[in-house]
Amino acid sequence: MNFNTLYPNFPFSLPMLLDGATGTALFEAGMPTGVCPEEWILSHPDVICKIQSDYIHAGSDAVLAPTFGANRTVLSRYGLDGSVSEMNTRLADLSRKAIGSKLLAADLSPTGKMLAPVGDTSLEEMSAVFSEQASALDSLVDFYMIETQMDLACAKAAVLGVKAVSEKPVFVTMTVTESGKTMYGDTPKCALLTLSELGIAAFGLNCSTGPKEMKELIAPLFPLSVSLGIPLIAKPNAGAPQKDGSHSHLTPEEFASVGKQLLSSGICILGGCCGTNETVISALHTVRHDATPSTLPALFSAANIACTARETVEIPISDMPDPILPDEDLIESADEMSEDYDFLYFSVRTNEDAEAILDAAPFLTLPIAVCGNEEAINLLRKKYCGKIVTVSDNG
Repeated sequence: MNFNTLYPNFPFSLPMLLDGATGTALFEAGMPTGVCPEEWILSHPDVICKIQSDYIHAGSDAVLAPTFGANRTVLSRYGLDGSVSEMNTRLADLSRKAIGSKLLAADLSPTGKMLAPVGDTSLEEMSAVFSEQASALDSLVDFYMIETQMDLACAKAAVLGVKAVSEKPVFVTMTVTESGKTMYGDTPKCALLTLSELGIAAFGLNCSTGPKEMKELIAPLFPLSVSLGIPLIAKPNAGAPQKDGSHSHLTPEEFASVGKQLLSSGICILGGCCGTNETVISALHTVRHDATPSTLPALFSAANIACTARETVEIPISDMPDPILPDEDLIESADEMSEDYDFLYFSVRTNEDAEAILDAAPFLTLPIAVCGNEEAINLLRKKYCGKIVTVSDNG
C-alpha cells in the first residue's frame, strides 16, 4: 500500500520531498546578521535563485518561498510594515522564476507576539496578520507552510488567518524542545488533534532537533495521522544540539539513512531545516523512491477524543455526567467534576456561555466536552486552544 492510498485526500504525490535550509544558506552566501532577511534577499536576488534551483536539481518536489518573516508584525521591526503585499509578491516571484513549474509554498513564521491572556494580542488581530500575508501570496503559491510554531494557540490563529482568504492546502509544523513539547508545553499529539479540526492538509515538526530525535517524537503519531487523513512532516536540522550550544551535523548519507527510517515509520513528507543543504536533499531523494510504511496502523475514529494543548482523553459519550452551567461558580464546579472525571462537560447555551468558558480556560486543565447551542459551540471551538467533543443534549 502506498502513501497516497493511506491519505486519499492529500492533493500532492507522496512521498513528498521539500527543500532544505534557507536561513543558514543565506548566511553562508554572505547575508549579515541584524538585517531584514527578506529585504536583503530582494537586494541579492541571484542568491536565493541559486539556493532554490539547487534544491530542485537535488530532487525537491517543492520549495518554500523566502517569505518566512514577511508579515506585518515582523516587518514592523525594520520599519517595513507598509510593504507586506509588495514584498511578498516580489519574493514569491523570485522563487517561481528559480523553480519553474515545481510546487511553491508560502512560508509563514510566528509573529513573535503572544495571544491573550498570556500576551496582549487577540485571536482576531493575529489571524488578520496572516490573512494579509496570505492574500498577497495566494495567486502565486500552491500551498502554505506555517512553520517553526512554538505555541499551539498562535499556530491555530495562523491557520484561521490563512483559511479566511484561501482554499489552498495548509501544512503546519511545530518546533519542540528536548522535552518533546513546544516551548509552551504543547504536545505534538494535541497539536495534530487541535489543528485537524481546522482542515489542515499536513502536520509535523521542524527545526530544534536532528532527524534521529525527530523520528522518536513524530513516529508515534502515524496511526492517528492515518485515521485523521493528515500525512506527517519531518523537517529536522542537520543534527542535534549539543550541551555547548553547537550542533552535531550528520553527513548527507547519515541523514538519508534516518530519512529512510522516517519513511518506514510512516512519515512521508521530508525535508531539512537549519544546517541542511542541497547535498542532504539529494541524499534523501535517493532513498524515497518506492518507500512504504513497514507496518500499517489499524484505523480508528478520533471523533470522541478531546484535548487541551497538553492532555488528551476519550469522552464516554454514552455515560456522561450532568453538564456544568457556565455561571459564576464555573471554576468551582469544574474542580468538583475533576475529582471524579478526567474531562469537563459544559452546557453551552449562548455566546456568553462560550465566552465564560474561554475566560476560565487558563485555569481549566482537563479536556472539554460540550452540549447545547450549535452557534455558541462553534464560537467556543474557534477560540479554544484544544479539541472539543460535542455531545447531543439527549446523550
